[in-house]
Amino acid sequence: MIPMVQSMTENEGKPTRIMCSAYGDQPMTFEWKKDGEIVFDRMHLKVTTNKDDSFLRFERLQLSDSGNYTCIVKNTYGQRSQSFSLVVKAPVKWVNEPKNVQFKTGEIGYLECVAVGSPSPSITWKGKDNRTLSNTERFEFGDVSVKDAGLYECIADNG
Repeated sequence: MIPMVQSMTENEGKPTRIMCSAYGDQPMTFEWKKDGEIVFDRMHLKVTTNKDDSFLRFERLQLSDSGNYTCIVKNTYGQRSQSFSLVVKAPVKWVNEPKNVQFKTGEIGYLECVAVGSPSPSITWKGKDNRTLSNTERFEFGDVSVKDAGLYECIADNG
């Protein structure tokens, strides 16, 4: 077998082709597995096999394509396999975008923002003076007072 890459990181939506090739007595058969399950053609993924090589062709990578892939080559003398990991990166998307809220003095209030991406984004809440207040999706005011009024910012970052 010709060595494949050990791992690759690509952006969501990018077309990608992965090759597995081998030298040996014919006939040779190729099989691809992802996380231990046989890979079949799908809407955005095609498996193309020739005499000495096989390709996985992704029209547009999706987050769900991340995983551990194995190429298995067989002939009458045995089989060989080689594995690699594919990590699909995706930009931050809001699930629960921050919005303007109002609270009454004395009540318990909270601000919330939820985001997804790959890698998973870190969340940071910043206060009026640009000071970090929290590193969680939810920032809670214990006892709302007039001095809490102002602009708060939620930052979701996945590098």
